[in-house]
Amino acid sequence: MRVTAPRDRVVVVGMGVVTSIGTSRADFARALREGASGIAEVTLFDVSDQKTRLAAEVRGIRVADVASARAKETTSRSDALAIVAADEALRSVGLSAGEVARAGVFVGTTTAGMLENEAHLAALLVDPRATDPLRSLLSHPISAPADRVAESLGLGGPRRTVCSACSSGAHAIAMARDAILRGDCDVALAGGTDALCRLTYSGFNALGALDGDPCRPFDESRRGLNLGEAAAFLVLARASSAIGARGEIEIAGIGSVSEAHHITNPLASGEGARRAMELAIRDAGIDRAQIGFVSAHGTGTPLNDRMECKAITDVFGAHAGSVWVSSTKSQVGHTLGAAGAVEAVAAILAMEQGFVPPTLRLQAIDPACSGVRHVGSSSQTARIDACLSSSFGFGGADVSLCFVKRGVAPDRARTARRSVVITGVGARRAGMGRESLASLEDPAATPVALAGADQLDPARARRLDRLARLAADATEQALTEAGFPSDAASRSRAGAAVGTMWGSLDASAAFMKRVLELGATKAMPADFPNLVLSSAAGHVSIFHGLKGPAWTVSAFDASGLAAVASAAEEIGTGRADAMVAAAVEVQNMVVDRVLEVFPQAEGRPQRAEGAAAVWLEDAERASARGAKSLARVAFAGQATWCPDETKIPTPKAEEGAGEGARSGSIRALLTALMPHPSRIARPRLYVSQRQDELVKLSEVAFGGLESIVDIEPRAGANETHGAVGVAMAALAIARGDVSHAIVLQEIDGALWGVALTSDRQALRT
Repeated sequence: MRVTAPRDRVVVVGMGVVTSIGTSRADFARALREGASGIAEVTLFDVSDQKTRLAAEVRGIRVADVASARAKETTSRSDALAIVAADEALRSVGLSAGEVARAGVFVGTTTAGMLENEAHLAALLVDPRATDPLRSLLSHPISAPADRVAESLGLGGPRRTVCSACSSGAHAIAMARDAILRGDCDVALAGGTDALCRLTYSGFNALGALDGDPCRPFDESRRGLNLGEAAAFLVLARASSAIGARGEIEIAGIGSVSEAHHITNPLASGEGARRAMELAIRDAGIDRAQIGFVSAHGTGTPLNDRMECKAITDVFGAHAGSVWVSSTKSQVGHTLGAAGAVEAVAAILAMEQGFVPPTLRLQAIDPACSGVRHVGSSSQTARIDACLSSSFGFGGADVSLCFVKRGVAPDRARTARRSVVITGVGARRAGMGRESLASLEDPAATPVALAGADQLDPARARRLDRLARLAADATEQALTEAGFPSDAASRSRAGAAVGTMWGSLDASAAFMKRVLELGATKAMPADFPNLVLSSAAGHVSIFHGLKGPAWTVSAFDASGLAAVASAAEEIGTGRADAMVAAAVEVQNMVVDRVLEVFPQAEGRPQRAEGAAAVWLEDAERASARGAKSLARVAFAGQATWCPDETKIPTPKAEEGAGEGARSGSIRALLTALMPHPSRIARPRLYVSQRQDELVKLSEVAFGGLESIVDIEPRAGANETHGAVGVAMAALAIARGDVSHAIVLQEIDGALWGVALTSDRQALRT
C-alpha cells in the first residue's frame, strides 16, 4: 500500500571523527583537503617479522585517558576511539540531558577488543587455568564498543551492534536511519570503530592483500591496501524535529545487498556494488545525473578497484565521466569496521565545504579504471548536491549510502510498513536430528558437542568453519520448512542476519598462538577470513544464494533476538522480501573460562553449542507464493534504560557490587516494548533461566500468562536462546496450542522482545 504524505527525512546534525590525519572534525576536514597522509610505520605492536610495516595509526589517544576509573580494565582501544569520536559528535549538537538519554547508539565494528586480548587468548590455550586475563576479555565481544559509548555518554535509547566486515560502519548508519523513521528513538548516534591489532594485520598479510608502500588506489601499479584505525559517528535526527531543523544534509537513500559469491573476493562483474548503488539512488528518489561525487571503497587491491570502477560506469553510463571519484583510504588506510562511517563523514564534509578529497599517489590510472572521473592527488573545488558513499565487506556485504543537500530529494508517496510472518524454522542442537523440530519442546537431550551433526553437501561446504556450518545447516532446514523457492530471482531479495556473541573464539586464539610462537609469516591465510565475525552471515548468504542484505549482530545473551528483530525490521523497510534470522554458538574453551568466573554461571548447565534459524517473509509475498504462515510478528525490537557503568558485569571476587532494583525500569520497558499489550491476551512467555522478576512484571503487563517456558533446557546454555524461543513459539502457534506468544530476554540495561500472534488470514496451503 502507498500513502500520500510528506517524505520522512532523516538529517545529519552532528559529526565526530578520529583518524590518523586528524582527531577532530575540523582537523580531519583540513587534512582531507590538503592531502595529508597518516600512513607510517606501526608503533602499536611489533611488526618486525611481518611482510609489511605500514599502517595508518591514530596518535595521541590512550585508553587510560578516556576510560572511567571503573571501566579501565574493560575498555579497549576500539572503545576509546569510539568514545572520543562519539563525544565530539554529541557536543557538536548541544543536546539536552533528556535528549541524550533517549538517543540510540548504533555501532559497526570488526575488531572490538582484539588488540588487548590477543596475547590473553593465546595464553589461555596454553594454560586454561589462568585467571589474570579473564576480566580484560570482557572487552573482546563486538558489542562492547556500543556498550562503552552508551555508558560513557549516557545514551539510553536502542543499542545495536552490527558486523558486516568493511561495510559495518555504513550498515550501522543505515540501521540508525531506519530506527528514527520507525519512531524507536528521536536522535541516533551512528558510526563505526576499529583499532589496529596483530590478528588483522597478520591475517591481511597472510592473504597477500597489504602493500609494503603507501597504497595507491586505482593506480595501475597498485599492489594492495594499508590497514588503518579510526572511529567516526554521525548524529542523526528526523528533519521535522526541533533538533533536525539544524541539519542541512539528508541521508536520503540506502542500498544493501550481498554478492553471495566468495568470502574474500568480490564479483569481478561489479554486480553487487552496482546493485547497492542503484538501490541507494532509487531509495533517495533522485536521478543518477544529480550525483556529483562517489566516496569510493577504493581499497587499492587489484580486484576491488577494477570491480568498483566497472560498477560505477554501469550505474552512471554516459554520466560516469562527470562524477568525481576518490578514495580516502589513500590518506587514512583501510579502517575496516570504521571505514563506511569515515567515508560517510568525508562525503558530508565535501558537500558542506565544496571540495572533493584526493586519491593520493594516483599517477597512472589503471586502464580498467579509466572510465570514471578520478580526483587525483590534489583535492578539487566542487559543488556537490548529492553523493554516494560505498563500502564493500568480506562475504560480499555491499552497502551504499546516498546523501543529499536539504531540498534536493523530492517528496514522494511512501510505502506503508510491511507485515512480517514466519514461514519456516530450523534448529540444530545435541540429540535432535534435522527432521525432528518437535523435539525442541523436549529438554531431555544432554547439551554436548554436535560432532558431525551437520548434513550439508560437503563439496559446497568445504570453506565453512563449524560456526558457519551450523548456521547454514539450520538455515537449510528453515528454508525447507518454508518451501522457499531456490531460483535466483526469489533469492535476490532474501538476506541473512546472524546473531552470535563469541564466534569462533578458540580459532582466533589458535591463530594468534601460531603467530606469537612461530612468527607472523606462519599465519594461515585460509583460517583468517572465518575469524571475522561477519563471516557466518557471509557464508550463509553464499551457501544459500541469498543476495539481499547480510550481516552479523551481537548482543550478549540476546544475540538471537537481536538477529530476529533486525531481520524483521529489514523486511519492514522493504529492502528485503525475506530474511533468515539465525543464531549460532560453538564450543569455545576460552568462553567457558571467561564465563565461569561470573556469578551468573553458578548452577547453570554445561555450556553447549547449537544453532537456530527463523525464516521471515513479507506477508503479502508469502501469501502470493502460497506459503503457510506459522505465526505473524506483532513486534520485534529492543528498549533500554539510561545505562550506568555500575552494571558492568562483575566477577565473583566483586560479587554484589553494582546491584540495584530494576523493577520500575523493566515495568516501563515492557509497556514501551509492546506498544499494545492489551491486544496480546494471556500470551505464552518464553524466557531464559526463569527470570522471576521479568515473569512477574510480564504477568501484570499482559493481564496474566497462559504458561511459562524456560528456553535454556531446550537450547542448551548458550546465546542462541532468543532464536530458539522464537522458533518454539512459532511452532506452538502453528499447532494451535496458543494464539499469542512473547519471547523476552533482559540483559544489563536492555530488554529485547519478540511478540508473535496467530495468522488466520487466508494463506493458501
